[in-house]
Amino acid sequence: MSEDQSDDLRCERVRLLLSLALDGRATPAQDAEIAAHVPVCAGCRGARAADHAVRARCAQPATVPSGFAGRVAAAAREQRLAARAQNRFLFAAAAAAVLVAGVAVAAFGPPQRSRATPHTAAAIAADRETAGRALRTGLALGRNPRER
Repeated sequence: MSEDQSDDLRCERVRLLLSLALDGRATPAQDAEIAAHVPVCAGCRGARAADHAVRARCAQPATVPSGFAGRVAAAAREQRLAARAQNRFLFAAAAAAVLVAGVAVAAFGPPQRSRATPHTAAAIAADRETAGRALRTGLALGRNPRER
């Protein structure tokens, strides 16, 4: 392994250890490794400074603009009222559809059932047998059913 690759791996390891050290979770051996490497490596010094800056920014309390809670509550009320209006419209549309269906049934009578006779298993079996007999007879006479 070349020296550049060794340095890259060392830097990668130290940058992972920096997070542990900033959390106070690094072992004494890891602290010693960081302390030995960071002074001689500009990249790792920059990484440590960036970690410190991010942690300092995250530690600051968030500021909320004045009136924010009131605006959020007002928006929630508006959404609730809009949803209620939409629900009323959907209910009215459903009621109108039921009314139209009722008027249609009253005016034209209930839907008529099909007049076709229902197929029973016995009728279907008899039809298959008849078709099979016709096919066998045609084949016996030398007729190909696919030729017309």
